Amino acid sequence: MKLQKIARLRLIRWHRRTGILLALFLVLLAGTGILINHAKELNFDQPVNNALILSWYGVNTPDQVVGVHTSNGWISQVGTGLYWDDEQVAQCNEAAFVGALWMSSRFVLSCKNELILLDAEGEIEEKFSPLYGLPVPVTGLSKNGSGDILIRVGSDGNGSQLYLFDLAGARWALQKSQPSLFWPPLVSVPGDLKKILVKNYSGSDISWERVLLDLHSGRLFGQVGRWVMDVVAIAMLVLAFSGLWLWRMRATPK
Repeated sequence: MKLQKIARLRLIRWHRRTGILLALFLVLLAGTGILINHAKELNFDQPVNNALILSWYGVNTPDQVVGVHTSNGWISQVGTGLYWDDEQVAQCNEAAFVGALWMSSRFVLSCKNELILLDAEGEIEEKFSPLYGLPVPVTGLSKNGSGDILIRVGSDGNGSQLYLFDLAGARWALQKSQPSLFWPPLVSVPGDLKKILVKNYSGSDISWERVLLDLHSGRLFGQVGRWVMDVVAIAMLVLAFSGLWLWRMRATPK
């Protein structure tokens, strides 16, 4: 009887200390759970633009943003996104953006392995890839005095080839002679536009809701965080059963 009493007292002390230790995790789990349940109402489905959190996920905000200034605004690349001024309009593999043209009623954008046509509202009209006969890799985009679209394929200089793009028929014709053309270069965008693009840049599909979910499950801290939350969950189960056992012991008539 004495040993049973000692064991009961020890269990009570362990129960209290464990409860105090787990209180912080209970607050964390309850708080993040409530926020996750109301993520849409609280706009937590929006992409993360905090540089510190993005770096924790391995996403680094760009130090430099380059683009082409057309007569209808800037076309620039941040990460895999192509932006018309501060609005994302298309995607291109990172560092694969070649150039852009404004052709009175539409944009022509070029990546190394793709040609993208946008309407005057910035909506994608068509995409052309090697599957549609596009010669690659595209290294330059320009137009001649007649308003024809020309693309340069291959390395700069003698190793490159020039193609004329028939927009109406979606055909490419190899040009034997290579006239002197201006190839709009990629340059750094103005500081104000760069600040907006970098601020709104998420670099991935990471949202605040995902951050909350990862914090709730411990995945935010990698494998160690997951194991810690597993241990916490097991400790909570043990705490619940030990609490029931202590209550039963106390309620049992002596």
